[in-house]
Amino acid sequence: GETGAPGTPGVPGPGEVMEQIPCPFRAGVIIGPRGQSIRDLCDSTGAKVFIRGGARDNVGTGERGLEMCVIQGQPSNVAVAKAKVEELLASRPVPSSASAPSPSAPPSGGVASYG
Repeated sequence: GETGAPGTPGVPGPGEVMEQIPCPFRAGVIIGPRGQSIRDLCDSTGAKVFIRGGARDNVGTGERGLEMCVIQGQPSNVAVAKAKVEELLASRPVPSSASAPSPSAPPSGGVASYG
């Protein structure tokens, strides 16, 4: 743990960028067993990768399917991490029980509202 490291999660530092990839019902694919996959992603790419909007963020609301994978860091690191995350998601199709409208995410800026 780096205490006092510059940069707060969710607030990109100087020269940093932030990418968000919707991963409803799929956060576990990115996190991996005991957080192994997401740790490997951070280590191998140098970017910060974390999940927003999971069950812990929605305690009380019971909303599901709002998970968002957030990748933060230097643009080149973020690009590599984003490709790896998209690869992980592509390799594990959504279970048919959680029927997603389409595999292609809406263009950034357009927030899809379900229900």
